[in-house]
Amino acid sequence: MVNHRNSFQILLLIVILMAFYRIGESQNIIIPVDIATQKANLFLEKLKIDKNIDITLKDTNPLKLIKDNKLIGYKYDLVPQGFIITSPFDLDNSIMAYSYENDFSVENEGFEISLTILEKINEVDQNSIKSNIINRSPAEEVGPLVSSLFGQVNCHDENDKIINVSNLFTPNHYAPGCVAISLATMLDYFEWPITGIGEHIDRDRAGLSKGDYKAEFDKVNYDWDNILDRYNYRNSTNEQRRALGLLAYHCAVALDMDFEYNGSSSNVNRIPSAGENYFRFYAKYASATSPIFWKTVDTNIVHGFPVVFAISAGSNAIGHSIVCDGVRIENGESTFHHLNMGWWGSSNGWYRVKTNFNAGGYNTINGGTINFFPIPEINDLNINQDSTVLTVYWRYSTILPPESFELQAKYDDGNWIAFSDTLTNDSLNISLDTFNKNIKFRIRAKFLGRYINDSWSNTMEFKKQTDSNEEISDNRSFEIFP
Repeated sequence: MVNHRNSFQILLLIVILMAFYRIGESQNIIIPVDIATQKANLFLEKLKIDKNIDITLKDTNPLKLIKDNKLIGYKYDLVPQGFIITSPFDLDNSIMAYSYENDFSVENEGFEISLTILEKINEVDQNSIKSNIINRSPAEEVGPLVSSLFGQVNCHDENDKIINVSNLFTPNHYAPGCVAISLATMLDYFEWPITGIGEHIDRDRAGLSKGDYKAEFDKVNYDWDNILDRYNYRNSTNEQRRALGLLAYHCAVALDMDFEYNGSSSNVNRIPSAGENYFRFYAKYASATSPIFWKTVDTNIVHGFPVVFAISAGSNAIGHSIVCDGVRIENGESTFHHLNMGWWGSSNGWYRVKTNFNAGGYNTINGGTINFFPIPEINDLNINQDSTVLTVYWRYSTILPPESFELQAKYDDGNWIAFSDTLTNDSLNISLDTFNKNIKFRIRAKFLGRYINDSWSNTMEFKKQTDSNEEISDNRSFEIFP
């Protein structure tokens, strides 16, 4: 006897499987160039309205981006400058990346990484079901925040001659490393610190550049005025090259860089400790799988704080560090993020990288350094002429002034107590009659509506002497880690 119910269930299962197969099959169909061009023009018209800019496609014959014999995308150049990269597949989110300020180079050292990022964007989009809905809502772009276009090697002067800039002080003029360039970009954005903390020796025991490389962070004033935004194919003086070269070298040493002729390496998760120990910055590293990661990234950027992404791309686990300094918001959701790739401006642009996918055991965005906040510095204690008032002075990054400061004091070996947590200037006068013991001071800044416990400044001590001769000592209470 034939079981018609079982036969019907089997037939239904086959129909469902075929439907899913055809959905996947349709999403992998390569669309004609003219359709891709229409999609590029549609997005371009929306971009022109949103940004009130005059840009057009340079031509309708895009460059086909190929990786491992697979078509990854169509690249259109824009006039007067920029690019749009569209997916070769018929997808809702057909625009993968764009810029109206920088060009997408197929010749720089990071081209393979750029292709793999685009490849992963395609993989995610092909796993989503088309909704046939075109988003025409107004979009808001925050950023790009960073104006500097730094890189590692192969920098040219205005006469097309190779010059050493960020690699000026590295061993053998090797690349300082992409993580060092990201950190240098962040420090330059805030123009902070004025001077660093302590010293450190990078004991490089791997590869061909073994050696001990030292940086004395507290012996220099970083020359922010002489660090240019652009060096590649620009005129620059030796002083301007040295300014960035010293900063990049110090960042590399702080990150325990492994210097190599074919690329120097460190890890983005080392940025928080380097920032705290040597550069007066608070930061945290978070995995992209954290439920708060993208929300924190977007919140940081909207309030003016760039972040650093750690990415891995390709089966050979190529790693790279990039600064994310912009977010495009549509319908209340972030859709594109602006990436500063660290290749002298090449391929900087808006990429659709906010995805929670796992391909081959890794994510395109593995994680990043978030909440990168400058820590103020107590730089002076001063007593007035009649020894009745002590003034505590501090300095801080003025690029994004804190909402307020909290000043705390500690008598001898007692507990820290708050003098005030609503300060908005750079000094506080304290009557000497209010205490008769040795006292230490520290300060922290409020960002995004809160004070962070681990973001205290250096400490500075005022010693009250019995013979009325007051003594001031500087005690920077930071541990130095190798």
